Amino acid sequence: MPALSAQLTAIQSADVYIIDGLQRTNAIRQTMNEMEGAARTLFLEREIRLELWINIPFGAIAYRMLLLNAGQRPMSVKHQVEVLSSKLVDDLQSVQDLTIFRASDTRRRSQPGQFQLAKLAQAFQAWLQGQPNLDLRNSVMEELLAESAIEVLGHSVADSLTPQPVDEDGFSQLVSWIVQLDVALGVDNLQFLGNETVLLGIAAAVGALERNETLSPRVWPALRSLLNSARVDARDALGLNTFESLRQGIDASKTNVGVATRDMIFSAFKEFIRGAADTDMNECWRIGAARD
Repeated sequence: MPALSAQLTAIQSADVYIIDGLQRTNAIRQTMNEMEGAARTLFLEREIRLELWINIPFGAIAYRMLLLNAGQRPMSVKHQVEVLSSKLVDDLQSVQDLTIFRASDTRRRSQPGQFQLAKLAQAFQAWLQGQPNLDLRNSVMEELLAESAIEVLGHSVADSLTPQPVDEDGFSQLVSWIVQLDVALGVDNLQFLGNETVLLGIAAAVGALERNETLSPRVWPALRSLLNSARVDARDALGLNTFESLRQGIDASKTNVGVATRDMIFSAFKEFIRGAADTDMNECWRIGAARD
């Protein structure tokens, strides 16, 4: 136990995440801030009972945190996704021009490169699973507590696949590309990559083809080619007029618009990569829409 006490004493605040008992912790902190002098000293000297669960699997922690949320003010789904994917922030710190907003952040996306952590977390899962339709809005107990989802969201970006150099990490590379494309699109087109539907479709397409032995060599040459074209004329390179027209043409009375849009984006980017950037994005959008 002395060895454990020494290790716990050395822990830095930045390395501690409070995922259960958050309200009680804040109550203690607020009480302390309202006290002065001897009263504050006496308060801080009071004993607190702590339970230490050594080497508990991340999935078990997440399960306990979300399951015991019953009877309390529920966490928003976005906040829960953020908690389960908190390591993403650290892993994406090296991405140039990227600003990450959390659910509690009062700021809103107003410049290229600004993204909500929950959206990046969903894109991460879409990239890992290679499919764009992640049902994170329905029952959290059915979706986020599923063993595969917890495992996916609990992993860091760096250890999600086979080990590779940090500067070649797949998802970090994808996020860097998305940010650069976002910059090329500019303030007038923030809604395109700011839409989680678009992020999920692109991330899933890239993730699926990166794991395809035959097509993986085409992924990054094609994406770099698209980015270079976007830096000249982003709307034309991405065929955004065609995309918006096809998206608006989806019959909401016959299909789920979000699902259909994600499928269209997924298929369109897969087509673009398969064609090694030789197929115009306008045509890729039409092919993607026809496959829905």
